[in-house]
Amino acid sequence: MKRSHLLFILLLVLLLDVPVHSQNQKFGIPEIKNFNRQEYGGATQNWKITQGENDLMYFANNQGLLEYDGAHWLRYNDFGQNPIRCVKSIGDKVYCGANKEHGFYSYNKTNQLFYSSLRSSETDRFGEFWEILDWNNYIVFHAEKALCMYKDDKLERIIASDSRFISVFTVNGLLLVQDEKAGLLEIRGEQAFPVPGGDIIKGKIVSSMLGISENEIVIGTKTHGLFIWNMQDIQKWKTPVDALLMKLNVFCGMTYDNDFLAFGTILGGIVVTDKQGHIVMALNKDKGLKNNTILSLFTDREGNVWGGMDNGIVKVAFNSNVSFLQSYFNLGTGYVVSEFKNNFYFGTNQGLYKISKPAFSDPLKTPDDFYFIPEASGQVWSLFADDDGILCGHDKGIIHVNGSNAKLITPIGVNGAWVFKKIEGRKDLLLVGTYNGLVVIEKKSGGWGFRNKVKGFTESSRFLEWDQQGNLWMSHGDLGAFRIKLKDDFSQIEHVDTFSLSDFPQNEGGSPLILTKLGGECFFCGAKGLYKIEGAHPGKDNRFSAFFEEDNFPNRLLEDRFKNIWYFYLNTMGVLRFQEDGTFKKVESPFITIGDKQPGSFENIYQMNEGNTIFGIEDGFAHYVAGKTSNFSKTFKVHLRSFKSINDSVVYALSYLPETKQSNDVSLEYAFADNSFEVVYSASYFGEGSIQYSTFLSGYDDVPGAWTSSTSRQLLKIPEGEYELIVKARNSYGVVSKPISFSFKVHPPIHRSTLAKGLYILLLFLIISLLYRIINKRIDMNRLREREKQQERYRKQEEQLKREALAAEKEMIRLRNDKLRSDIAYKEKELANSTMNIIQKNEFLVRLKNVLKGFLESRDREELKRKVKQLLKEIDKDIDSKSYWEVFEVHLEQVHSEFLKRLRDVHPELSSKDQKLCAYIKMGMSSKEIATLMNISTRAVENTRYFLRQKLSLEKGQNLVAYIEGL
Repeated sequence: MKRSHLLFILLLVLLLDVPVHSQNQKFGIPEIKNFNRQEYGGATQNWKITQGENDLMYFANNQGLLEYDGAHWLRYNDFGQNPIRCVKSIGDKVYCGANKEHGFYSYNKTNQLFYSSLRSSETDRFGEFWEILDWNNYIVFHAEKALCMYKDDKLERIIASDSRFISVFTVNGLLLVQDEKAGLLEIRGEQAFPVPGGDIIKGKIVSSMLGISENEIVIGTKTHGLFIWNMQDIQKWKTPVDALLMKLNVFCGMTYDNDFLAFGTILGGIVVTDKQGHIVMALNKDKGLKNNTILSLFTDREGNVWGGMDNGIVKVAFNSNVSFLQSYFNLGTGYVVSEFKNNFYFGTNQGLYKISKPAFSDPLKTPDDFYFIPEASGQVWSLFADDDGILCGHDKGIIHVNGSNAKLITPIGVNGAWVFKKIEGRKDLLLVGTYNGLVVIEKKSGGWGFRNKVKGFTESSRFLEWDQQGNLWMSHGDLGAFRIKLKDDFSQIEHVDTFSLSDFPQNEGGSPLILTKLGGECFFCGAKGLYKIEGAHPGKDNRFSAFFEEDNFPNRLLEDRFKNIWYFYLNTMGVLRFQEDGTFKKVESPFITIGDKQPGSFENIYQMNEGNTIFGIEDGFAHYVAGKTSNFSKTFKVHLRSFKSINDSVVYALSYLPETKQSNDVSLEYAFADNSFEVVYSASYFGEGSIQYSTFLSGYDDVPGAWTSSTSRQLLKIPEGEYELIVKARNSYGVVSKPISFSFKVHPPIHRSTLAKGLYILLLFLIISLLYRIINKRIDMNRLREREKQQERYRKQEEQLKREALAAEKEMIRLRNDKLRSDIAYKEKELANSTMNIIQKNEFLVRLKNVLKGFLESRDREELKRKVKQLLKEIDKDIDSKSYWEVFEVHLEQVHSEFLKRLRDVHPELSSKDQKLCAYIKMGMSSKEIATLMNISTRAVENTRYFLRQKLSLEKGQNLVAYIEGL
């Protein structure tokens, strides 16, 4: 567009006092978060703002440097009583300036900020430092008397002022400074050169310089408005905002996202314009700021606008696609919106409000621009617009609104109206669902009026839809669904099919159902999914199952005129955006801040056009503008703010982590007595929604901890060992930060330490040595005692043996004497027996001799034979004399006494003759020898042996001799 055409349009806008707005204009107020001095722990005034390389926010405060990590505030008071006037993060350092003091904060080995001063005798004379700039590899400290330029933290050059440097700026690569006398100057090398046309701003205070193109810079002055420098000359920038800024007094400014200019004012808060100078937004104390004086402005990496105020700090979610018409406008809980004849109508719990389209589009609109229609005070549930005006479904009934006039058109008995539904083919009739049934209204020449109440149906009819067959469907939270057939004249119900809540499959507990119309068909939203009734049977419909979990299905779906489907459930809302190929794309992230503000069960939307949607919320309305959106998937950083033993004052932190460093490089070791720790963490995420954290202590936890909003954790009674603490964060959009890790070691207790173990080993060695010596000594002593005892035993034993030997000797002498006496007795008996035998034998021989002599004298042969036989008998008798056996038995008793005793004990039934035979066999005599001794034949001996075997009960094959010898 040519410059002349643009100027013409701007002039027309100024003359008509009608603002020009961009396509992406926000009609409401962005979400605002204020921080007071009690929260951040500093003074009221905050002069400058910066963001560190670690994403932490820093504020130059009257009581020191403030640091904000998204959850906690810290204050560094290294400047004494001097207020810090400026702060700038450059690389991994945070530079600060105050009165006769300037320097930088950097991180020590425990990742804590510590201050290093750049103060010198050369710089002390310049007094207070007000600004810090990063320009052309120099760090420039601005004081009113000079610019001090540093490189590698060494003072390289000083550019002094002959009068006073009021302000300094870097714009489009230029270093520009306003001199009180010389005007606007450009620094080149070590010299300051006047800017062409700079005389126009002499006597004015330049508070901001903002580039709107490569060759155009907007110059904001404190009380004289805006100027524009095109590199050739400087002229007044005649834009819609200029007059406003002249009244509000510009104190600071910045560009935003290359599309907007933001000005901080002394009297009117923050004013945002586009690059043409059209007002886009104006925020002041009435609209949510705690203070109207803005001393500094800054945009963080997420697109939030931060303001350092004369009393406090403010964060504005200017990057959000959602803005709010809430408390400032005092509209009440928002339900419905409609449009009629260049006006918007807003239905709330308080009543009906009207505002013109130009006023609604005006960023400077006030609550007075919303006109309250008195006749429509109370709950407004629905709005229906046509050529004759607005029909308002109200708690009182049906109210017809035309412009600012309103009247009730329903009679007594129609207590409240929920919803309006057109009747196909009848433009003159509307069906209305009410608190107690259905009514029909009719359009006549005088406008809309009550026609009749539909007979035969008295249920509360909030959700109504027509199907393609001409049936009217209604859902009721407690009763279920109804298919209604009306008579042709709509006077009464012809037929009703009722479907109870339990008729719907998987609808456990009879969850309420909400009727909706999608693609011309009627559906029911339930807790377990979408339902459709075909014929007489409700069934599940899975067309949206890919977007929603069965156990977390939206409680309401709404289709807009562009075929997009908006969904609502607990604390969440979103849209299934209709694509050109007929598919849907789920969009939820932009609506995070709206979801928990929805008026439960009364969700509604109004689409001004395809790019602008208005939602009713609990305290008013929310406006969503489609288009350029925030990067909701952008990652953010998590920080370990402090880690210390509960018994120790030394704190370790990971406040600064470059991309290449994700864990601490300091090995921390703790005594076992200090094995309880407290860890505090945070995430430098400043966007909308909440942050949750999860921690995992390897070697201690089995699984990562559950997500929680707590920013600290206590580790109590940690056993000895090496551990790694891992912390990660998650925002409302489901984005999880890169985890941060931290390693530490807990030493074992004293009694389990390495030194103790060494001492234990040494002590054990000493004990073993001592025991060895003691045992050896005791062994020696025992050996000595044992030797003595042994000697004593030997002595006693020797004495005992001597006594026993003496006794044995005496016993042997006695036994020997007894044996001798026995032998003598035996010998005497044997001698006597032998003598007797000899005597008997002699006597026998004498008789035999005499008999034989008689044989000589006898002549009688028979007599001789008789005498010989008689002699033979006597010889036999003598041979078989018992006296011989008794002598033999005496001898046998002496030699085999034990044998005969055992033989009589085992076989008491044996006769004397049997015993003799056994004795002969024991003595090893043959049968022939035995026959001679027994004076019998050998055959008789064999027979006797045979009978002996039977008496001894010997089996066949068992040897008699072996048996007798074994006894």
